Order: sequence, then structure tokens, then C-alpha cells
Amino acid sequence: MSSQPVKRIRRPRKAVVIPFEFINLDEESNHVMLRGTLNGSACRMILDTGASRTVADLSFIKNTFPETFLESNEQLSAGLGTNTMESHFFMAEELTIGDKVVASQFLAVIDLSHVNETYRMLGIPEVQLILGSDILKAHKAIIDYGGKQLILG
Repeated sequence: MSSQPVKRIRRPRKAVVIPFEFINLDEESNHVMLRGTLNGSACRMILDTGASRTVADLSFIKNTFPETFLESNEQLSAGLGTNTMESHFFMAEELTIGDKVVASQFLAVIDLSHVNETYRMLGIPEVQLILGSDILKAHKAIIDYGGKQLILG
């Protein structure tokens, strides 16, 4: 053990506290679930500290914003169980996470049907977004698992 003093984590100025819930997948696994909106449309999202980018579900974007042009990403996306997933980009005018408003956020868009299919089999409502480390880092996120809250500056 180091004899260095423990650095205290300080809550960011003007921090927004966002409650979350644990969704139990089985006895040993759970996901952190948050609620918000994307350009005014309600959405549920998984908090994923391992995701490098925030991701929107392809069918949600196409069905909710049918007039939106999706820019193709030439690189294949890795993660979520595959390294051959086609992805697109979408500029969100406004993403809200709880009471936190994030304006002009660039999102990756991929097919999350395999995630939602598993959720349906478990009786869990579908998700439309995966909240990644791009937003968590930019807003100096603090995740309080005991208090079931995400704090964003």
C-alpha cells in the first residue's frame, strides 16, 4: 500500500445528478440504465464505460428521424461482440441525460438489434442509446454505484 494521501474526488461545478437503475441480466450481471431524450424523443440508454463513443440504435434513428441523412463510416466498428459491424454517424442537436443537456453531440449509429433481442427475451425494455466514455469524459462523470447516480459537470 502506498503512503500517498488519497486524492478526494470533487464534484464538478454546476454538476447535474442523474439517477439510474440497475437492470439485472442474471444473478451476477447487470447493466446501468438511464433515461433521456434524443432531439426530443424519449430514449433509454445503457451506461458503458468501456464504449469509446456514444452509440445510437440504427432502427431507432431511422424510425424516429426518417428524414435524417446518416453519414457512412468507412471503418468497421469493434465491440459489442463483433469486429465487423457497419456504422454511421449522426449529429444529435440535443441529447438529454436526466436533466443534463448536451448540445451538438456526434453519435455513432449501429444496429443494436442483438442487444435488444436479448433484452426482450429477459423481459427488459429495449434501449436506444449506449452512453460511452466520450460524453462521460467530456462532462467529468462520477459514477456513484452505491447511490445509483451519475454526476455530470
